[in-house]
Amino acid sequence: MRVAIISRCESRSLFIIRQVVKRWPDHLVIRPIRASSAASESRYERIRRRVRKLTRHPIQTVANRLERAAHAFYYWYEGDVDQQIAQLLFDSTEPPEFDMNRVDVPWREINSEETARRIRDFSPDVLLVCVAPILRPNIFTIPPHGTINVHYGLVPFYRGEHTLFWPLYFREYHQVGVTVHYIDEGVDTGKVLACGCPEIRQEDNEASVTARSTQLAARLTCDVLAAAQWGPLTGLQQSREEGREFRHRQRTGWKELWYLLQRDVIGHRPFPLIEKSESHFARSVDKPDPDIELEESILSEVHELRREVQSSRASGHVGEQVETQRAE
Repeated sequence: MRVAIISRCESRSLFIIRQVVKRWPDHLVIRPIRASSAASESRYERIRRRVRKLTRHPIQTVANRLERAAHAFYYWYEGDVDQQIAQLLFDSTEPPEFDMNRVDVPWREINSEETARRIRDFSPDVLLVCVAPILRPNIFTIPPHGTINVHYGLVPFYRGEHTLFWPLYFREYHQVGVTVHYIDEGVDTGKVLACGCPEIRQEDNEASVTARSTQLAARLTCDVLAAAQWGPLTGLQQSREEGREFRHRQRTGWKELWYLLQRDVIGHRPFPLIEKSESHFARSVDKPDPDIELEESILSEVHELRREVQSSRASGHVGEQVETQRAE
C-alpha cells in the first residue's frame, strides 16, 4: 500500500510517522512550513517607530506590549512542551533521524494545484494527515481509499486545535483522548474510525498526557491503515450539533498562565483514569477483503454440496458423483 502523509513533523507527529513508515515503506511525506519574515527595517528605525507609537497612544501601546509578552510566553511554553514530549517518546529532546521521503511545501500552498499534482503523481492509496492545515476537497478526495486524520482530541466534544490542552484547562479529564477519522469538508467532523483515551495519572501535565496519547494514536492509526489497504472503510457518523470547535488564537499566554496556576499553585491535579480505546471501522461492502471473498466462496460450495446430498437422500439414492464429492 502507498501512503501519502501531510504533517508538520513535530515530535508527536514524527513518532506516528515512524511507526507507519516501518509497516508501509512506500510513502511520501509533505511538510507544510511557514515562511520566515525577514526584518525589513533597521534597529534604529524600529526603536523610533515604537517611541512614536508610545507617545501618541500610551495606553494602547502598553496593552499591546503586554499582549505580545503573553504571546512570547505561549511560544516559549509550546517549545518547552514539545521538548518534553520528545524526551518522553524518544529519550532525547530532539527526535532521532530516520529514512523519510519528505518534501517541504509553503504553508499557504498546501491546497494549491501544485501540491495536488504532486500527490496525484505519487498515486497513494491512502492520505494520512497528522497536525496539518485544513485541507480542501481538491486534496482530500484524491486517494481512492480516503483521507484519514489523526486528531488529538475526542470528537465531537473537542474539535479544532489544541484539543488536548482544553480538556486539561477545563478539568474535563474524562474527555482527554485521540480520534482517527475520515476528513470531510468540516473541521474534524468526518466519520470516526477509532478513538481512545490514554491513561491519566495524578502527576500528569500536558507533555506527559500528549506523549501517552501519541503512543495510543500510533497503535490506532496502524490498525486503521491495515484495514484501509483493502479499500474504503465504513465509520461511525458523529453529531455536528454536539461539542465545541477551538481556534488557534483562543489559546493565549494568559490561558497558559491560568492553567499553570490551577495545576501548580491551587493544586487542581487530574484524577487517575485507565486507558481505553474503541474501533468503529469495517471494510466497505463494495471492496471486501480477498480472504473474506475466498471464505465465502468455499462456504457456498459446501452448502451446495450439502443440498445435493440431502436431495439425493430424500429421493432414496445417492449418486456416484455426490458420494465422490463427499469423500473429497
